[in-house]
Amino acid sequence: MGSNPTLSAIPGPLNLLLRILWRPDEGWEAVGAVNPGWLRSLFGVVVPLAVLPALAWPIGHALDPIGPDATAHSLTASFALTFAFSVAAVIVAAAAIYALAPVFSVRRHWQHAMAVAAYASVPVFLASPLLALPTLTILVVAAFFHSCVLCGYGLRQLLRCRSEDAALYVAAAAFVAGLAGLVLGGLSSAVGIL
Repeated sequence: MGSNPTLSAIPGPLNLLLRILWRPDEGWEAVGAVNPGWLRSLFGVVVPLAVLPALAWPIGHALDPIGPDATAHSLTASFALTFAFSVAAVIVAAAAIYALAPVFSVRRHWQHAMAVAAYASVPVFLASPLLALPTLTILVVAAFFHSCVLCGYGLRQLLRCRSEDAALYVAAAAFVAGLAGLVLGGLSSAVGIL
């Protein structure tokens, strides 16, 4: 595969994220070559990008003409909770990928599961500023589907999942992560965090 000269001019981490988005085969190959540790995937990709939805969500609430009055305290709390739940969502997705590995005849590997979850989440994080405008929120759903496609590429490249199993693996991981997210949200609500 030839390298895109435009992408080659862009420095390190941003180059990798752009490759994942527009040239998934090449991007996942580069992630495999870098072989990031799970902390690097979490703190180098997820944590910085989680700031985007954490900013967009409170802005959307503040701009909502029929919503409750936005106070500095409510906006700060909304930022913190959105940030925490965005990071937690990726960790839960990685845990689902890790837990389901044997079902798809894949060796469990936490570092690679976290890399797949982190890098595959990039489209959703980049689309999340649209959460500030309710009429454009539907585009975040399109970004979610792009993330699912990227996850399939990552499962094949990093975890060596068979091509014919990748789509089902993505669907199963999304289902398990969704259930875990509902439980986490329910528990958070029960203890008064939400």
